[in-house]
Amino acid sequence: MSSEDCRYTVGIDLGTTNTVVSYRLNEEDSGLKLLEIEQVTTAGVKEKSQSLPSFLYQPLESELESSSRSDFFQDWEDDGSWMAGIFARD
Repeated sequence: MSSEDCRYTVGIDLGTTNTVVSYRLNEEDSGLKLLEIEQVTTAGVKEKSQSLPSFLYQPLESELESSSRSDFFQDWEDDGSWMAGIFARD
């Protein structure tokens, strides 16, 4: 398969402090675009960002036991044991 046969091109930068994903739709001549990644930015707030900070946050037991915080963590990971991105970095 040649590059002309592809519908899109994807590039991933797995950096030490940030991860960025770029893409280009081959039908368009619009150049590279950065994929916006939805993530938690502050407690209870989801926003899109062009980079995903390479940080993980593991909540304390007391945070998981608190009903308001527990719902917040359960919303993002299957078991609520960790979160990545802006919230984790900050």
